Amino acid sequence: MTTATNDKKWYVVRAVSGQEAKIKEYIKSEISRVGYDHLVEDLLVPTEKVIQIRNGKKISKERTYFPGYIMIKANLSGELPHIIKSVQGVKKMQTSTNHRKRRTEPKKHDATTSKSKQIKGSQD
Repeated sequence: MTTATNDKKWYVVRAVSGQEAKIKEYIKSEISRVGYDHLVEDLLVPTEKVIQIRNGKKISKERTYFPGYIMIKANLSGELPHIIKSVQGVKKMQTSTNHRKRRTEPKKHDATTSKSKQIKGSQD
Protein backbone atom coordinates (compact mmCIF):
# COMPACT_ATOMS: atom_id res chain seq x y z
CA MET A 1 0.00 0.00 0.00
CA THR A 2 1.54 3.29 -1.06
CA THR A 3 0.47 6.66 0.25
CA ALA A 4 1.28 9.83 -1.66
CA THR A 5 3.17 12.50 0.26
CA ASN A 6 0.46 15.06 -0.46
CA ASP A 7 -2.05 12.91 1.49
CA LYS A 8 -0.08 13.59 4.66
CA LYS A 9 -0.98 16.67 6.64
CA TRP A 10 0.21 18.25 9.89
CA TYR A 11 -1.78 17.61 13.06
CA VAL A 12 -1.31 18.70 16.65
CA VAL A 13 -1.20 16.28 19.57
CA ARG A 14 -1.59 17.58 23.13
CA ALA A 15 0.70 15.86 25.60
CA VAL A 16 1.76 16.16 29.20
CA SER A 17 3.85 19.31 29.49
CA GLY A 18 7.53 18.62 30.17
CA GLN A 19 7.28 15.08 28.81
CA GLU A 20 7.07 15.89 25.09
CA ALA A 21 10.31 14.18 24.00
CA LYS A 22 9.51 11.02 25.95
CA ILE A 23 5.96 10.86 24.59
CA LYS A 24 7.26 11.46 21.06
CA GLU A 25 9.44 8.37 21.42
CA TYR A 26 6.50 6.38 22.82
CA ILE A 27 4.38 7.38 19.80
CA LYS A 28 7.20 6.44 17.38
CA SER A 29 7.71 3.03 18.97
CA GLU A 30 3.98 2.28 19.11
CA ILE A 31 3.48 3.24 15.45
CA SER A 32 6.40 1.08 14.33
CA ARG A 33 5.24 -1.81 16.56
CA VAL A 34 1.84 -1.80 14.87
CA GLY A 35 3.37 -1.36 11.40
CA TYR A 36 1.94 2.02 10.42
CA ASP A 37 5.32 3.62 9.69
CA HIS A 38 4.26 4.30 6.10
CA LEU A 39 1.45 6.60 7.30
CA VAL A 40 3.69 8.88 9.38
CA GLU A 41 6.27 11.12 7.72
CA ASP A 42 7.46 13.33 10.58
CA LEU A 43 7.02 13.68 14.33
CA LEU A 44 8.24 16.96 15.81
CA VAL A 45 8.61 18.57 19.22
CA PRO A 46 9.38 22.22 18.43
CA THR A 47 12.39 23.35 20.46
CA GLU A 48 14.73 26.31 20.48
CA LYS A 49 18.28 26.71 21.73
CA VAL A 50 18.60 29.12 24.65
CA ILE A 51 21.91 30.40 26.01
CA GLN A 52 21.98 31.30 29.69
CA ILE A 53 24.79 32.79 31.72
CA ARG A 54 25.28 31.18 35.13
CA ASN A 55 28.24 31.95 37.37
CA GLY A 56 29.93 33.72 34.45
CA LYS A 57 29.66 30.67 32.15
CA LYS A 58 27.52 30.31 29.05
CA ILE A 59 25.19 27.33 29.24
CA SER A 60 23.14 26.30 26.23
CA LYS A 61 19.86 24.48 26.76
CA GLU A 62 17.03 23.35 24.54
CA ARG A 63 13.69 24.79 25.50
CA THR A 64 10.36 23.56 24.19
CA TYR A 65 8.89 26.16 21.88
CA PHE A 66 5.25 25.08 22.46
CA PRO A 67 5.10 23.27 25.82
CA GLY A 68 2.64 20.40 25.82
CA TYR A 69 2.38 20.06 22.03
CA ILE A 70 3.75 17.55 19.53
CA MET A 71 3.30 17.98 15.77
CA ILE A 72 2.80 14.99 13.53
CA LYS A 73 2.75 14.86 9.73
CA ALA A 74 0.69 11.84 8.83
CA ASN A 75 -2.17 10.36 6.91
CA LEU A 76 -4.63 9.71 9.73
CA SER A 77 -6.43 6.73 8.34
CA GLY A 78 -7.49 3.45 9.85
CA GLU A 79 -6.53 2.89 13.46
CA LEU A 80 -3.69 5.44 13.55
CA PRO A 81 -5.61 8.18 15.45
CA HIS A 82 -6.70 5.63 18.07
CA ILE A 83 -3.16 4.32 18.43
CA ILE A 84 -1.81 7.83 18.98
CA LYS A 85 -4.54 8.68 21.51
CA SER A 86 -3.89 5.47 23.45
CA VAL A 87 -0.21 6.27 24.08
CA GLN A 88 0.48 7.08 27.71
CA GLY A 89 0.90 10.84 28.20
CA VAL A 90 -1.17 11.90 25.20
CA LYS A 91 -4.08 14.06 26.32
CA LYS A 92 -5.84 14.45 22.98
CA MET A 93 -5.51 15.33 19.33
CA GLN A 94 -6.81 18.72 18.25
CA THR A 95 -10.20 18.24 16.65
CA SER A 96 -12.73 20.64 15.24
CA THR A 97 -16.39 20.76 16.22
CA ASN A 98 -17.41 18.37 13.46
CA HIS A 99 -14.97 15.74 14.82
CA ARG A 100 -12.61 15.89 11.84
CA LYS A 101 -8.94 16.18 12.63
CA ARG A 102 -7.79 19.79 12.59
CA ARG A 103 -4.81 20.54 10.41
CA THR A 104 -2.27 23.21 11.25
CA GLU A 105 -1.84 26.05 8.80
CA PRO A 106 1.13 25.35 6.47
CA LYS A 107 2.59 28.88 6.80
CA LYS A 108 2.75 28.69 10.60
CA HIS A 109 4.14 25.18 10.58
CA ASP A 110 6.79 25.88 7.93
CA ALA A 111 8.23 28.67 10.07
CA THR A 112 8.31 26.42 13.17
CA THR A 113 9.82 23.48 11.29
CA SER A 114 12.53 25.55 9.61
CA LYS A 115 13.47 27.15 12.93
CA SER A 116 13.69 23.73 14.64
CA LYS A 117 15.77 22.28 11.80
CA GLN A 118 18.15 25.28 11.88
CA ILE A 119 18.67 24.75 15.58
CA LYS A 120 19.29 21.01 15.15
CA GLY A 121 21.68 21.69 12.27
CA SER A 122 23.72 24.16 14.28
CA GLN A 123 24.14 21.64 17.10
CA ASP A 124 25.77 19.02 14.90
